[in-house]
Amino acid sequence: FDKKNTINNTFNTNKKIFDSIDGSIGTIFVSEFTKELTQKLHGNFNKKNIVINNSVPISIFKPDGENKRKKLKIKKDTFVIIASSSWRRHKRLSEILEFFNLINSEIKNLKLIILGEVKKKIIDKDIIYAGKIEPMKLPDWYRTGNIYINLAWIDHNPNTLAEAIACGLPSICTNNGGNRELIENCDAGIVSNADENFNFELVDYYNPPKPNYKVLKNDFLKIYENYSFYKNNIKYENISLEKASIKYIK
Repeated sequence: FDKKNTINNTFNTNKKIFDSIDGSIGTIFVSEFTKELTQKLHGNFNKKNIVINNSVPISIFKPDGENKRKKLKIKKDTFVIIASSSWRRHKRLSEILEFFNLINSEIKNLKLIILGEVKKKIIDKDIIYAGKIEPMKLPDWYRTGNIYINLAWIDHNPNTLAEAIACGLPSICTNNGGNRELIENCDAGIVSNADENFNFELVDYYNPPKPNYKVLKNDFLKIYENYSFYKNNIKYENISLEKASIKYIK
C-alpha cells in the first residue's frame, strides 16, 4: 500500500499476492487488519479464510528467567522501556526517541533499550542500543524491561510485540494496523488513539505521520501509574504458538 513505490512497484507486488490468493482454496491472515486491507485492495476477494494472529513458544518467551539488568547496571527502581524491530522508517524509531525525550523530562529513573540494528543513533545516557540480538537471547532482553512500546505505522501483526507480551511486558501501540489485535486479545496494555484512522488506501508508507504525543503520553502514564494491574492481567495463553498451531491444523 505504498503509493511511492519506494522499495518495489506496489501494483506488481500486489498482483503476485492476489494471484496466489486466487489460485488457493483459502487464505490464512495474520490479522483482521490484513484481511480487511486485502479485501479492499483486491476488489474481488471471495475465498474461505481465517485469521490467526502471530504467536510465540511461551516455553521460551516467558516472564520468568534471567535478564540484563545486572550486566547493564540498571537499578531496581529504574523503569525500563523496550522497543524492538528490524528498523525501517515506518517502524517510527525517530518518533519513539522523540516520545522518550518528552517523558524522560517528566518521569524520574527512565531508560530506553532499543533492540535491533540502528544506523543513526541519538546519544543519551538513558538510551541503550543493544544492536541485533540472536532470537534465543531475546527473552533475556525483554525481561530487562517494564513496558514495551511499538509505534509502527500500519503494521500487520509484529512478532516483536508478541514476544514482548509473552515475556510479561505490558505494551502500548497506536491504533492503526494489526498491532492492536495482539494487545486486545491478550489484555496486554493499551491501544493508543494517537494516530488518525487509516482508510485502507495507498499511502506514502515510508514517510509516516507523527503520532499525537499528548494522547500517547496519557496512555503511557495509565500503564505507568497502574503497572501491577496491567502486568498481572496479561493472558499469556492467547499468544502461545501451541494454541495457534491447533488453529492451523484445524
